[in-house]
Amino acid sequence: MIAPIFLGQDDTTIDGNGRRSLKPMYMTCGNLRVQKRNQKWANTCVGYIPKPNKNHRPSNMSKEQWKRDKRQMFHDAMAEMLAPVRQFSKTGVWMQLRGRDGALRTVLVVPTVVIGSYDQPEAAAVVGKLDAYRMMHMMCTM
Repeated sequence: MIAPIFLGQDDTTIDGNGRRSLKPMYMTCGNLRVQKRNQKWANTCVGYIPKPNKNHRPSNMSKEQWKRDKRQMFHDAMAEMLAPVRQFSKTGVWMQLRGRDGALRTVLVVPTVVIGSYDQPEAAAVVGKLDAYRMMHMMCTM
C-alpha cells in the first residue's frame, strides 16, 4: 500500500514582539479523507527548522557565506527530518491496518512524499530563489 505524505511548513511567532520564532514542519497522511485531514490529530509536527540569529553572525564572515551557512542548516535539518521516510520508502514497513470491514490485516506500507505546501518565504528557502512560485515548473524540491 502506498502511503502518500503531505508536508507543510510555516513560520510561527511565539512571543508578541516577534523576537522569537519557530519553523515547524507538519506531516499529514494523504490516505485520510479530506474531512479528517483538517482535524488536529491528523497533522503531526515532525520537527523544527532552526533559524539562526543574525546578531550571532561572526564578524569576519561575509554575507554570502552567512547565507550559504543558513541554507546548509536548512537542508541538513530537512534531511534529518525526512531520513526515516527516505529509509522506509525503499524497503516499506509492515503494519497492521483495519480494512473497510474492520478486520486487521498486515500490509506492507511504503511512505512517499507527494506534496510540499509552502508559503512564499518558505518556498524561497526550499527552492533557493526569491519569488519561487513565478515561472516554476514544480512546486518544491526535496
